[in-house]
Amino acid sequence: MPSPTLRRPYLAAAATVAGVASVLLPTAAQAATAATADAHVGTAGPEAAPRAVQASLGDTIAQKAVAELSSGHIGESPAGSNCNYYSGYFGRPCEEWCADFGQYVWKAGGANVGGLSAASASFAAYGRAHGTWHAEPNLAGVKPGDAVLYNLNGSGTYASHVGIVTSINNGTVNVVSGNYHNTVYKHPAQEAGTISGYVHPVA
Repeated sequence: MPSPTLRRPYLAAAATVAGVASVLLPTAAQAATAATADAHVGTAGPEAAPRAVQASLGDTIAQKAVAELSSGHIGESPAGSNCNYYSGYFGRPCEEWCADFGQYVWKAGGANVGGLSAASASFAAYGRAHGTWHAEPNLAGVKPGDAVLYNLNGSGTYASHVGIVTSINNGTVNVVSGNYHNTVYKHPAQEAGTISGYVHPVA
């Protein structure tokens, strides 16, 4: 039987070989753990993912709004009746429908639309509930996909109009609105009246 002093180098060598094997051939559990860590952290740190999700949501909403300009259901039938596709989509009667359009493209783009209604002011209430309302008449910080509110009253219960931001070019904020000239229409945000602020959507 070998003495303890003779066995120790052998055991140490065996441990070294086993250690090399574990480095070269990680277990499935170790590989899965490493992959999960990489997926969550990424190269830009843990705060990068929420910002990326928000940017993607807004861009998708903006694309949906622009796509509606060439859809087959952008107007009223008959003209001037307020009967439109977007109100009907939500099972609502013929009514002023800028908020119905805004809710439709937010939903189509993947936003959470809980709490929104046929009232333009519901977007302000949504923004307050989610912490994304910005009382910025000059639209500082606005992004594609945001909803712009007009003539919001002091109690937050009425707004005259809402439109969806599709792009910002050289300081001009472009909006697509429903029920604008009785149709879906693209225009500069400042063209629709007195701006009260804007709301970011949430997923």
